[in-house]
Amino acid sequence: MFRLRDRKVKQFAKTVSEKQNSIFVFGSNVLTGEFIYDLLELGLGSKVALIADDDREWIEDVHEKITVLIEKKHEKYQERQLYDLIGFSTAEKIIILHDNELVQYIINNVEDISHSNVKIILVSQYAPAFVKYLSQAQKDKFVITDNVSSIT
Repeated sequence: MFRLRDRKVKQFAKTVSEKQNSIFVFGSNVLTGEFIYDLLELGLGSKVALIADDDREWIEDVHEKITVLIEKKHEKYQERQLYDLIGFSTAEKIIILHDNELVQYIINNVEDISHSNVKIILVSQYAPAFVKYLSQAQKDKFVITDNVSSIT
């Protein structure tokens, strides 16, 4: 089963590299769906890579327009291997729209691999306190916003 999951992530990473996706979005909630639809309206679908923890109806609707990886096992977000396999070499922006413990797991792993010019963007209501503190110290790297509309 682990090999199959690895293959799925490696295929996602290969597609991201081929398409040169540069906007990585983590999430699957309603807020994430609204944000993805906004990006599509702006004509940015070809730049978007979505990493979701649940398979929602709206993801099925946009699956052909963006690059999608669905990883339902939350413990995988704690493991470095997921991020190493994806690589994030084409990333310009990493947007985390989860509203649960995954925010902290992602920050812990993405921060280590992000280039200095990659922006990590979160919505204030979901940002843990330590990330709010980090955003004050590293304003060039972290952006915390009050609403998703300001990101688009």
